[in-house]
Amino acid sequence: GPDHFRDTDYIAARLSVVADLTPELENYTIFHYSESDTNGYATRFEDCDRNPGSDLFNPVRSQRDSITRYYTSLAACDQIDRQAARGDGPLDVEVSNPNPRIYLRTWQVINTTTWQATDNLTLKNIISYGEYREQSAFSLYSDNFYVPNTPITQAIAGFGGPLPGAPFKYIQLGTQPGYDAAAESTMTEELQLQGRSSDGKLDYVIGGYLEFSRPIGWNEQRTGIYGNCVDPGTINCTGGIPVTADAPLAALIISESRTKLDFDNHGIFAQGSYKFTDQLSLTLGGRWTFDKIDGYSESNRYTFFTIPGTGTVPINRVCNDALNHPDVDLIANGGDRSACGTRIVQKTNKPTWLVGLDFKPSLDTLVYAKYARGYRQGAVNFTNPGLETVGPEKVDSYEIGAKLTFRGPAPGYFNIAAFYNDFSDQQICGALVAKPDSGHAGGAALINAGKSVIKGIEVDSGVTLFDMLRLGAGYTYLDTKLKELTPPTLSADSPFAEIIPRGVVGGPLTYSPKHKLTLSGDLSVPAGDA
Repeated sequence: GPDHFRDTDYIAARLSVVADLTPELENYTIFHYSESDTNGYATRFEDCDRNPGSDLFNPVRSQRDSITRYYTSLAACDQIDRQAARGDGPLDVEVSNPNPRIYLRTWQVINTTTWQATDNLTLKNIISYGEYREQSAFSLYSDNFYVPNTPITQAIAGFGGPLPGAPFKYIQLGTQPGYDAAAESTMTEELQLQGRSSDGKLDYVIGGYLEFSRPIGWNEQRTGIYGNCVDPGTINCTGGIPVTADAPLAALIISESRTKLDFDNHGIFAQGSYKFTDQLSLTLGGRWTFDKIDGYSESNRYTFFTIPGTGTVPINRVCNDALNHPDVDLIANGGDRSACGTRIVQKTNKPTWLVGLDFKPSLDTLVYAKYARGYRQGAVNFTNPGLETVGPEKVDSYEIGAKLTFRGPAPGYFNIAAFYNDFSDQQICGALVAKPDSGHAGGAALINAGKSVIKGIEVDSGVTLFDMLRLGAGYTYLDTKLKELTPPTLSADSPFAEIIPRGVVGGPLTYSPKHKLTLSGDLSVPAGDA
């Protein structure tokens, strides 16, 4: 593979044009383009199951005793042992994909028209259009797997299975010729009415927002599972591992994701701040958001067997969504993928709001309190049958704090805030364990799994010395706790045996450091007269 991942390689350009049409009318247009072409990311195996199956050939066996788990678990153990023997560090990875790639391209045009109708009334209109395209080809779990050399694999090889030491890849994404993994266009329109009362005590804004996101053709990608693929996008693959203990032939799966997603996001909003006195003001804001996702999928998968003396041949081609399309044979119907068609429409609408109180006892002191309700819309993902949708989550946020400035020979500032966030129906990631012989390799799903609390204190300060040296310091104490964790119930005919949510009840949220300290310094040096 490449020498490094997480590389940076992009080009970006922006052109801004301002036209003052009249003293009261301004038109501001931004053109933006960016393109990125990198190796993407890689992860590192840290642990493995060294006893993945004890009764592989029992007709009634658990997921722990599946043949695919047996091969992948021991291959992962071998990879961990190889890296340990070399003395690899925590940032060293071993990936078999020689040419990983993530390609992103975006462009957007934003136009803002502002009309100063009167001294106290401004009308603003913001309209935009943009497009996004993505192509990706990489190993999802960054593996370099070989068939383990054990008595079981040696015995299976005698019946036409893969030879010990043969390479295979766990889950490998490929680019399908003529298609993007994701291609979407988005148009937005926002109208704002900004005003101030004649006495200057009330500032307000009222407006509406429209967003329409539409697919640019199909979002389509092929993924190789368990095979040895030069390019799964063109089905240039050989080899594989048995997918059932009853059929020990080398097998590989090519999953063909094919979706279209439409998003409509609209909202109406208003917010105002009223000054009771020069020291005391109240802010009230509200928004009602309407969301709609219309998704359509025709995804399917091939299964290929490598037969000694014959080569790699397709055995079947079925719908990925076997829950709704259990008996579709795409080889028999000539490859008509519409037989796998599944449409999901999800609509949500929620109010959100803000209440804030500001008190300024002096020009250099602000004390404030704020309460807000926020909400994140749900989502649709066809990758995981039976778990295609996730509902919205909400948060109640409370904050009190103070902002202080001080003057004199060493001017500076000091800000402090305490916050408490209460999440409900929280969206978290859950690992999916596939049932034996389901044709799925597991995966990850976004699920509504419970409640959590995030609370803490944040301090930010800075001081300027000698008019040229500015020092800054910040500290955050974060206390997170997962209060409830209730994964969705899987149906009896689900291809997945278990959902393993990321997190433990009573424990902290992932990626939530308890302490964070930031120190900064800026030195301004005179450059002299030009």
